[in-house]
Amino acid sequence: MPETASKPETSNDRTYTDSNSVLLWELVNTTEFKWFVSHVLVDVFGLLSLVYWQKSSVCDVFYRIAFFFSILSLLILQYKKYSKTPPTLNSLFDDENTHQLIFSVICLFSTRHVLALLPFLINSFFVCLTYIRSYILPAIGHANESPLSTRLREFVANFNEPLTLLSATFELLFAVQLWFLSLNFSMNKWAFFLLYMIYFRSRYNNSVYLRRVVKTAEINIDQVLGHPSMPPVVKQGWLKVKNFLNTSYNPESEEKKNE
Repeated sequence: MPETASKPETSNDRTYTDSNSVLLWELVNTTEFKWFVSHVLVDVFGLLSLVYWQKSSVCDVFYRIAFFFSILSLLILQYKKYSKTPPTLNSLFDDENTHQLIFSVICLFSTRHVLALLPFLINSFFVCLTYIRSYILPAIGHANESPLSTRLREFVANFNEPLTLLSATFELLFAVQLWFLSLNFSMNKWAFFLLYMIYFRSRYNNSVYLRRVVKTAEINIDQVLGHPSMPPVVKQGWLKVKNFLNTSYNPESEEKKNE
């Protein structure tokens, strides 16, 4: 009995392995898999750059390789999106992925900034987890309700929103950091600040998380400056800045202008 029982088990295992090998091979040869690998390499080289941040020459290489693969992932995404229906120039430049692509190119050739890198790492991290759960695990025989798949799904469900909010916080802090750096009136730093603010405006208009972070920061500043001991000139200056930012970055005000 043990011998006869062992034969179909071996046969089933072989069939199972062969079928999953075929699925994996088909998966590896897709454009989406190359997109996934690009995101994996963004995280790998991005984390290496953080580990070696104090060693400027080594970190500089890892940092730029991370942004190179960010550019590659975005190019693959745009290729998939527009391969069948070529975009118009307006639609291409209105595309948020195009803005991220341009900003990644700028980061590739500019000074290293940890706050520029961190949002890309967080985004790539969740892209990798989602792809692994949705495609790789089924290809190697893990059903959607398997323990590993369930744990990954629960992790993404529990941590996607808080970490995306953290990513948006990094984007806002980077805008503040660049503003302070631009106060020395260096042409390069002013140019980078202005380019980032154009990118930040696109992110603000397209990201509900970034709008939440900005609104929270605005409320906190209002509370601090609302203290009776605060000089009126400071309050008036903040109100002018806030009105300018609301006019420049509020999607609703932009729609009203276009009506």
